[in-house]
Amino acid sequence: MTFLHNVLLLLALVWPSIMTWLYFVVFAGMRWMAAVYGVGKLTQFALPVVYWWLVGRRPDWRQLLSTRLLVPAVGFGVFVAVAVGAVYPYLSAQESLVERIRQQAVPRLAALQLATPAGYFSLVVFYSLVHSLLEEYYWRWFVYAELRRRLVVPAAIGLASAAFAAHHVIVLWVYFQSIGPTAFFSACVMVGGAVWCWFYERSGGSLLGIWLSHLIVDAAILTAGWFWVAPVLAD
Repeated sequence: MTFLHNVLLLLALVWPSIMTWLYFVVFAGMRWMAAVYGVGKLTQFALPVVYWWLVGRRPDWRQLLSTRLLVPAVGFGVFVAVAVGAVYPYLSAQESLVERIRQQAVPRLAALQLATPAGYFSLVVFYSLVHSLLEEYYWRWFVYAELRRRLVVPAAIGLASAAFAAHHVIVLWVYFQSIGPTAFFSACVMVGGAVWCWFYERSGGSLLGIWLSHLIVDAAILTAGWFWVAPVLAD
């Protein structure tokens, strides 16, 4: 059974990237995009439950809402949000980049029935409040915690953070279509994932602080995106 456990954990590392490539590239803008996205997210977030069931282990719930390191974790989220605000004018000044982002984003939003101001607002709310929590449950509480059982802390953080950044590489490449900015912002995502793993480790397994930190970062990024796509969204 140990072999199966390792296979499932390996699958957990690559599955989000596979599904992102399918829904964000292969089926982008097509009528099947929403279905592929839904199946991908459902299977991704169900995988930890299947794994724990096969292992016969109950995940530790005791520290999930601990406030240990809450302030530093939220502070990190605020720091990243400020950095997003600082880089926003530079990116916005590149008209060809903004136009390319619009051309890539709007058909995908339309395929998800979100190409309106209200639809985009619902996207911001979902990703900031719900999806950020689900990602912390998946990447820190499951992937990192299981890697931590097999590896020393630096190796577990490095592998979990690289896998966390991998599916972002696909999204960033679609928007930037250039190696330089894609590599830079992917590295930023990896560093962010490593910081959240570290907070998870040092807090004794709390998701509260890193969820709030992730929430702030996602809200900042999606808010910046709003100013780029809003002029071309349907009323």
